[in-house]
Amino acid sequence: MSGQHTPGPWEIEEITPSDFHDCYILGAPNGVYDDIIATVQCTDLPQCMADARLIAAAPDLLALVIQYRDDLRRPPSPDSVERRLQAVNAAIAKATGQ
Repeated sequence: MSGQHTPGPWEIEEITPSDFHDCYILGAPNGVYDDIIATVQCTDLPQCMADARLIAAAPDLLALVIQYRDDLRRPPSPDSVERRLQAVNAAIAKATGQ
């Protein structure tokens, strides 16, 4: 893999022009959400927001995949299982909007 992605977290900003819905996914490499990572544009706002949420959750989901890869090498301690479960639930909620 070449290059480094913009560090998370990523957030969504919705801009609604006349015929299309634009959802911008913003990163904050300097602590301020002003770096546009991606733009999702469509005529159906719920679909646009769902797609944008999934993209915005990408750094969180990647971090969890890396953590679970490492867990396969050395299982987590009992107290860290609950923290990891909370992180998984938070990433799912961010990706699904629930």
